[in-house]
Amino acid sequence: MKRGSVVYSIAGHDAGEAYLVLGFDEKGSVIVSDGKRRPLDYPKKKNPKHLKYVGQDVPKLTEKLEQGKLADSDMVWFLKPYRK
Repeated sequence: MKRGSVVYSIAGHDAGEAYLVLGFDEKGSVIVSDGKRRPLDYPKKKNPKHLKYVGQDVPKLTEKLEQGKLADSDMVWFLKPYRK
């Protein structure tokens, strides 16, 4: 799991939700966002044990994130096939 990875939450009230990994904090928590319920302005911190890596990374979105050009609508569009 790295920046730009697609993950599913497997624990908590948001179990089953798809997220994009934005980064990691100093305590090892994963910072995730989906662009809809959790926009870029209010990302969620999750324990890595509570996430399932889908096996897909999104280099295009990672590049936009590093440039500061990533929008919530980009994440919503990309994560649409992963939503249940």
